[in-house]
Amino acid sequence: MAGIVQLAPGGTAKAPAGAVSIKLSTTAPAQIVLTRGNGGSVEPQFRVSANEVVVVPGEELLIAARSSLGQPFASGTRIGVSFRSPGGAGSEIVRPAAEVGGHHCVSLVRLAADGTLTDVMADGRRGDDGAWSREWLRPGAYAFHVNHQESSNADTQWAVVLDASASIMVEDRRERLGAFVETLIGIAATGLGNLPGAVLLATDPTRDSVDALDADRIDWDAALGHDPAPWPRVTRAVREAAQGGRSVALLLDGVPVDYRELTAFAEESRTQLLVVAVGRSRHGLRPEDRPAQFWDEELAALDELAALDTVRLVSTTDLAGAVADAAGLADALFPKVAS
Repeated sequence: MAGIVQLAPGGTAKAPAGAVSIKLSTTAPAQIVLTRGNGGSVEPQFRVSANEVVVVPGEELLIAARSSLGQPFASGTRIGVSFRSPGGAGSEIVRPAAEVGGHHCVSLVRLAADGTLTDVMADGRRGDDGAWSREWLRPGAYAFHVNHQESSNADTQWAVVLDASASIMVEDRRERLGAFVETLIGIAATGLGNLPGAVLLATDPTRDSVDALDADRIDWDAALGHDPAPWPRVTRAVREAAQGGRSVALLLDGVPVDYRELTAFAEESRTQLLVVAVGRSRHGLRPEDRPAQFWDEELAALDELAALDTVRLVSTTDLAGAVADAAGLADALFPKVAS
């Protein structure tokens, strides 16, 4: 009996026998892309339109959707895909639409040589449930994918550490700080493949605000608290965040008092660190973040830390400016390897 069969996230189903019509359901201009298991592109037996093709199973194919605009899908874009017999006989297999904002190209379903369909769009780390669905996460995810067009296969456990010294916790910086941390988390979560397991404030004792992320709008005033650290020390919080081999994304307001201890810990532990430091430095994200004269360098004490091959360090004089250049920040923290 003909009908509609829903392809569950991560599930499998049997494609109609013989030729198969594949059609995207999309809220933005997109085209179907077919590739073999080795990555080579494949032309369909017949292309009805940019988002509908007909294929005859005979080799394994990966079915993906690529933006037709030459830029990532806009935040909120949803794409699904359906499979049916060109003649209309039998059931239609439907993979429901899901959020794809920030991607240039997203893998949807694998079609095996024997006609078995396997959903590859589902990913427990990037589902439509929980914090992954939050609107605040999407700008950072989009920024990562502007120049990282391929999907990330990373599965890295990580945590955030925030400098909680009085200079960065003042009232008039909180809104900018919150917006920046959201962007940083969105970039790092997309590049590392997981949401952070902790958001540690480097207070005494450290305080974990990770629960604040599970909200449509983060209350950063409450998440940051009103009890700044008496001294800008971060190593203890970084050491705690790195337990279990986790990577760490670290925000510094200038050079912390314990920068030597931080460098020694990073070198000894081989902890992967993504560091953003507020200040003018040769590691500056934008031209205005870099010193015009040698005496204008504010973060020279962090040079030994930045030189470690496990550390990626970038600086900014303005958190709002870094948010505005989020794609540049993503590229600095996750540089593409030339092929």
